[in-house]
Amino acid sequence: MSDIGENISKKMKELGLSQNRLAKLSGISQPGISGILNNTKSPSVDTVQLIASTLNCTVSELMGESGSDGLSGPEAALLRDYRALSSQGQEYIRQQMAMALKVYPGESVLAADVAE
Repeated sequence: MSDIGENISKKMKELGLSQNRLAKLSGISQPGISGILNNTKSPSVDTVQLIASTLNCTVSELMGESGSDGLSGPEAALLRDYRALSSQGQEYIRQQMAMALKVYPGESVLAADVAE
């Protein structure tokens, strides 16, 4: 597991966010963000979840837990996007997946689950 402050900082750079902008978007004070980034403040679970949501990533990513869920980066992004959809949007994606699996069958165990 790597440094949470470092991982948040990397994600902020990817998104072009400053500490002030992250503070405004997340509702966490700028000194609080600074403390987390500089490892002088240990964030609560709720705070980490809030930051992950704001940065559009998972808590696992921020905690530096790679591969613990068995998903690649693109797979995790798809799951994150799916979860952000309304129930109607999720149903639409499931229907599209079922159609795609009929046209482009694979050898995945999940393919059979989705098609059912």
